[in-house]
Amino acid sequence: MKYLKIIIMLVILLTFASTVFAGSSDEYIFSEPVEIRVLLSNDTNTIYFSVVVGEYELVEDSSGKAITEVHPGELWFIKNAGHSLKIGLEGKSYKNDIEGVLYLRPCDEDKNNIFRYSGTRYRGGLKIYPSGSKLLAVNVLDLEKYLYGVLGKEIGTTAKMEALKAQAVVSRTYALGKYNPENIYDVTIDTNTQVYGGYDAESLPGGERVVTAVDSTKGEVLFYNGKLVQAFFHSNSGGYTANSEDVWGGYIPYLRAVPSPFDSYAESYPVQTSSGWPGNTYHWKKSFTKGELLDRIQYWNDTHKAEEQIRVGKLLEIKPSMLSDGERVTQLDFIGSQGVKTFFRNNIRWVLGLRSTRFQLETNATCYILSGEGELVSTARGNELKAIAAGNQVQEIASGYNSYQVIGAGTERHLKKQFTEIYIDGYGYGHGLGMSQWGARGMAAQGYKYAEILQHYYNPEKKGTLELKSYYPLKEVENEN
Repeated sequence: MKYLKIIIMLVILLTFASTVFAGSSDEYIFSEPVEIRVLLSNDTNTIYFSVVVGEYELVEDSSGKAITEVHPGELWFIKNAGHSLKIGLEGKSYKNDIEGVLYLRPCDEDKNNIFRYSGTRYRGGLKIYPSGSKLLAVNVLDLEKYLYGVLGKEIGTTAKMEALKAQAVVSRTYALGKYNPENIYDVTIDTNTQVYGGYDAESLPGGERVVTAVDSTKGEVLFYNGKLVQAFFHSNSGGYTANSEDVWGGYIPYLRAVPSPFDSYAESYPVQTSSGWPGNTYHWKKSFTKGELLDRIQYWNDTHKAEEQIRVGKLLEIKPSMLSDGERVTQLDFIGSQGVKTFFRNNIRWVLGLRSTRFQLETNATCYILSGEGELVSTARGNELKAIAAGNQVQEIASGYNSYQVIGAGTERHLKKQFTEIYIDGYGYGHGLGMSQWGARGMAAQGYKYAEILQHYYNPEKKGTLELKSYYPLKEVENEN
């Protein structure tokens, strides 16, 4: 069995070939492949598992003492009994209860070892931690084999091979950046980190292509100026990625807003579903009546803390008031009779339930004022409109009307005094940081290599050094396009 060795930075000169990155408050040097720990569940007091392939044993994790062998086909359970863990085989309790952490451990990690938990097959082992009245189930496995269960779930098995390789490097870099030996687990199985489907994900059609992409990039991760990249990624940037400070705050030099024209590949993808996927990851629309918007605000208020709630009296207007370099809305104002509530950056997505922050918003009380060249000069709302009388005197429009007819150069439009509907025209899916998965797909379809894809998304300004190399002394990667 290969173990992760953590070496204090004082001996860095003795291990020149090793790769360094910041993990929690310390610096780690990896001289061997990492075992990653994936939280499978934390909300049950009884865990059922069985061995599918391989030889396993159940051990006390702290002492390494073997409790019993576990054979293929046997259904075992672990139950939280308060001060101890009760072990059972096929409905029968084991003779002794155990305190502490249990580990379903493969006897020979060089062989193919697969177990089943909660209906899904996984490689590696399973650690079971008591936590109050609940149990935590944590899958422990080699980082490379973990990636076998990630790529198909994240970017799909049908992506071109260079896009799959780019995702392998990004997902490996991301997972390694989440590693922290002081924690019980490093990553989850969902979009809170990155989606992981275990061994079952390898069985998807095209799963062998995922294995090829992972194996052909074995150990490769991204470094920027010698430090491990925070390898964020998302589904589709809608034509333009985001700056780090425009999403969660804080400047990161390799997470810069960059044009991503190949995102539109999602619209031309030959397999489109009845729900509009994947085309609607690139371009989407959404609308609310005022009543629907007020219902959403009420739900938001009911499920959030007082300081996050929208309490502005009668809602008069909702208005994007600040845009980023990539034309993303970074400030959204809810304007009411008793004040203004403002949301910033990525939080804007959640309050309105939007796919991204790259959108335009208008209401049926919005009037656009264009220059003679057709460029937008300003906007006005129905309750802001005024009339110019004889002598160029500005007069308030009579307040007794609920709508107006606005006449321009060859155009007419009926405009509400106060909005009753809002319309959102949006692009992209996700936070917009780092690599766009559909952009990577589109670039690969046009013949770009995976190193070129990574360079495009993680060093667009080319102000620093982006390196693609192994995180442990396995091999160096020469292709750094």
